[in-house]
Amino acid sequence: MAAEVKAERRMLVIDDERVVLMSCKRVFSDENYEVVSTDSAKQGLELVSQNKFDVILCDWKMPEFDGMDVVEELNNRTPDSTVVMISGFPSIGRATEAMKRGAMEYIAKPFTPEEIVNTVNRAIKRKLEAEQKTLGKLKHLLGSSSFPVPSIEDKSPRTIAETVVQKVGVGKTTSPWLSVFVLGILAGAYIGFGGLLAGSVTFDMPANLGIGFTKFMSGAVFSLGLILVIIAGAELFTGNNLMISSVMSREISFSKMLGRWGLVYAANFIGSLIIALLFVGSLMEDNISIKVFWRTPISLLEIRVILGERSPIETFLLISMSC
Repeated sequence: MAAEVKAERRMLVIDDERVVLMSCKRVFSDENYEVVSTDSAKQGLELVSQNKFDVILCDWKMPEFDGMDVVEELNNRTPDSTVVMISGFPSIGRATEAMKRGAMEYIAKPFTPEEIVNTVNRAIKRKLEAEQKTLGKLKHLLGSSSFPVPSIEDKSPRTIAETVVQKVGVGKTTSPWLSVFVLGILAGAYIGFGGLLAGSVTFDMPANLGIGFTKFMSGAVFSLGLILVIIAGAELFTGNNLMISSVMSREISFSKMLGRWGLVYAANFIGSLIIALLFVGSLMEDNISIKVFWRTPISLLEIRVILGERSPIETFLLISMSC
């Protein structure tokens, strides 16, 4: 009977999906890891306080805590561990934030055994390189008596760019199309709301305030729509443009990128159209007469639209043409 091989490294997996916990345990047990898993972020933090783990896989979206806060706390409690963030909703902003808070790598669900193993190996290599770089800086500073010591959590732009190419672009093309479509509709609705709010705020602003101040206020109010997109993790078409980096590095095909662009663009349009129709419908209920201005290089054409005399579609088209 062959002697049992003792695991060389320990891994903690924190994820609220049982299938992910079971898959990671099966894959990394074959890679000579002792795998401990939990579906509770709170229990995961307790485990790292009482035990030492070489690698920690942490999900971004969990019922109890925000995964970003968990990653930051993990980095504070066990700075020697290599942390990898898992997310079923990949985005460039989320990947960058995870790297800044202490994660060495970022991978999108769903993933293959080969992808997760390669990601962990890359994260371990980057952790070692970061520690060696920091040690080298420390020796140099001690030798020259220069202080203060730089932060150990510094991430180079190249490292963040590689993560964007390898993870975010690929993750967006492999995400379920229905989830992307729903998130795209939400993004279109949020941006439509921002544009509608900006127009409402600046429409009757006194002329003596100046066009500069009017444009400033319009931009400031419109940014609320962008803030809502970021907070909700919605899919905005412009946020998918960096996928071309993944195409150039041959991580994804050009046809896949175009397919995802078309899906998100259509979803954004539908979301903004819904907001526009809701707005027009609410005005028609009150039979309100509004002024719409159509600015041309030659003259200012004032159009009066009596909403009660036109259908919602006709009114919406007139308003769209005048903006």
